[in-house]
Amino acid sequence: MKNKSSNSILKTSGLSIGYSEKSTNKIIVEKVDFEVNEHELTAVIGVNGAGKSTLLKTLSRSLEPLQGEIIINSKNVQNISSEELSKQLSLVLTEQHVSRNLSVRELIALGRQPYTNWIGKLHQKDKEAVHNAIELVHIEGLANRKCYELSDGQFQKVLIARAIAQDTSLIILDEPTTHLDIYHKAFMLKLLKQLTETTGKGIIFATHEINLAIQLCDKLIILKDGKAFTGTPKELMASGVFDSLFPSELITFDRQSASFRISS
Repeated sequence: MKNKSSNSILKTSGLSIGYSEKSTNKIIVEKVDFEVNEHELTAVIGVNGAGKSTLLKTLSRSLEPLQGEIIINSKNVQNISSEELSKQLSLVLTEQHVSRNLSVRELIALGRQPYTNWIGKLHQKDKEAVHNAIELVHIEGLANRKCYELSDGQFQKVLIARAIAQDTSLIILDEPTTHLDIYHKAFMLKLLKQLTETTGKGIIFATHEINLAIQLCDKLIILKDGKAFTGTPKELMASGVFDSLFPSELITFDRQSASFRISS
């Protein structure tokens, strides 16, 4: 395992996110300030409609920020070309529109597109990157199978392997545990944690699995009532943010077990 580093991969400053409607801006969350360093796993948490997907779309430049800055590897994202951005960050969406007629290896190889020529020919370095990604995600036994033969959990691993093959310092995932049972939810998040440790990448993902995120993540970004609260799970616990995240008549935060429970 590599020694942990404090090198910054992603940083936001005074970021406001939302949508432009005609001549006005609809701000969903404002003043989002956080940093993701090498080797760090960061979860974005909030109720439905809090702005989780909007934040990830803004970070990946699918949406324009309404205010503030996004810095990736010391460069303002607005000043990075699309070609260069594809070498800086990779994106894994829940409903990814890809052909399931491809084999697992072929789909993962698509992650090398930022580096291949216009006909997509793989060179030795590209083949090694694909092989390495398959090994890191532990899907050697699936490599030659068609993607339509895979379970949801297996296919999600393939998409993560494609992001690893893309060889970016930052990976962004939107709800990677959707459609998975509790075992595979825990397995997936533990895999992401292991990947940050072994590769040095920074990973940020949106999730509803808050109890798992508290246990496994280095940092959390809590979106609530148009504001963002960031820090380590321990820092956020001490600040009392968890105590008011959900209506207390239904769900409460138990500090002793560091988890959310249904109110009795």
